[in-house]
Amino acid sequence: MRSKNFFRFLSGSFSGLCVGLLLSSSNLLAQDSAIDPNAFGYYRDALRFSQQGLMGSARMQSVGGASTALGGDITSAYTNPAGLGLLTKSEVSFAPSLAFLGSRTEFQGEETNTFRPNLNFAHLELAIHVPSSRSDSFYKGGAFALNFTRLNTFHNRFSYEGANNQNSLIDYLLESSSRFTWGDLDNEITSNITSIEGLAYATYLINPDFIEDNGSETSYYSFVPVSPIRQLETVDTRGAQNNWNLSYGGSFGDVFFIGGGVAMQTFSYTQSRTYIEQVTGGAIDNPSAPRMLNELTLEENMGLNGVGVNASLGLIIRPLPLLRIGASFHSPTIMSIKETFDARLDVNYNNVEFEENGEVRVLGNESAETAIVESRYSLTTPWRANVGAAIFFGKRGFISADAEYVALNNANFTNRKDNLSFGADNRTIENLYHPVVNYRIGAEARFENYYLRGGAAYFADPFNPDTREGADQSLKRDRLIFTGGVGYRDEEIYFDLGGSFGRSQFLYNPYTLANNAQPTATVNSGMFNLVASIGLHF
Repeated sequence: MRSKNFFRFLSGSFSGLCVGLLLSSSNLLAQDSAIDPNAFGYYRDALRFSQQGLMGSARMQSVGGASTALGGDITSAYTNPAGLGLLTKSEVSFAPSLAFLGSRTEFQGEETNTFRPNLNFAHLELAIHVPSSRSDSFYKGGAFALNFTRLNTFHNRFSYEGANNQNSLIDYLLESSSRFTWGDLDNEITSNITSIEGLAYATYLINPDFIEDNGSETSYYSFVPVSPIRQLETVDTRGAQNNWNLSYGGSFGDVFFIGGGVAMQTFSYTQSRTYIEQVTGGAIDNPSAPRMLNELTLEENMGLNGVGVNASLGLIIRPLPLLRIGASFHSPTIMSIKETFDARLDVNYNNVEFEENGEVRVLGNESAETAIVESRYSLTTPWRANVGAAIFFGKRGFISADAEYVALNNANFTNRKDNLSFGADNRTIENLYHPVVNYRIGAEARFENYYLRGGAAYFADPFNPDTREGADQSLKRDRLIFTGGVGYRDEEIYFDLGGSFGRSQFLYNPYTLANNAQPTATVNSGMFNLVASIGLHF
């Protein structure tokens, strides 16, 4: 246990920075008034796993995903299972996909560009057509389908770097450490370190402040003065969210098409971040004093794996040969999640003499790492409803449009086993997000056996506009994706190629401060995605 004698830097003075309590660094800058101060940050995961992008076959992605009323495509097994009732043959299909992801990050007046490709499978499915045994029956038959669909791709990377002479990660650590007593952190460094604050305590970035403490033993100081620094960070994410379902759709009088399905949803998500601070000048209040800190590096790794269940129902009505009207409902997905976390902190001091337990030691390269921290909990994502209409021009093509309603503020975390309360995060979800309506539109033109397609998808801003503040007011979190593609089809085989392009924007904080003076990076991301579907009728 650290001695209750005064810690001191023997060749100079120290300055302590003690402000209010903050809990975690932000991946997305969010509105402070909407975030419960006791939230752990899980509200970000609620949004991440509740949103969906373009999905399914190359044909459906090429028309902007506007497939609720179309039917007759194997992708219907997920989007609207009633569409399986329009299949007239059995078929098997698979769709590899290649995504090109890039980002441009603006930070402290500097710009950084990153790029990453990703190869994956967007779709894999088998559909078995079962015709009616009676030609005069009102029931005309239907199709069973076993389907794999990628709902989200989490592969991305962005970096930033820039100068900062106002604050440091150390300021955040001084604030957040006030939720730990000195004994808490002493116990961590003598057993298993489980927090970032424990890493900072073990490497002497923060130390007990016996002068300012009021008896609670939760006050800390740092002997490292505020100095001009250069901040650099790379954030790397990987993973995907997938849906596996068994569906059936049937035709009744070739006018009503009804279907349903049950599904298992799986996801994996990993995030690795490497944050570096390099001291570039002397102390702000005493530039001629010897430099105490040269550099610090914080590496964090988080992994999430989950599995859940959901169900879907769908209906398509064809009142006229040229018109189809569709609707589908997807139940909430109840997910069981396993989370792992570990971190490492390396601090390079400039041979600082430091008194500990009555002895003077020289601080050079100090490092500490956490144990692997594991937790388990549940997430219920919102239900979603789709309505759509499609107009057909004989065999020459169609125009289709969809609207999707998602109550993003209904996502909810629960935990029945561990002493981990999600009340603050659930309140933040209710305040920070709001229900959205997403729109999709697309068209297809046929030239004998060849097809030309195009479309667009609009995903609304999920953040409640009533809580937008500061720089967040001008941020564009809605997404507009443009799509297009070509295809070839005959009686036995088909090949479709589709492409989509979209941009998104978000703000990123490496840490947060009570006075809201933390540095902010603006990240502009773009993705160009190619998907090819190959199918065989039998």
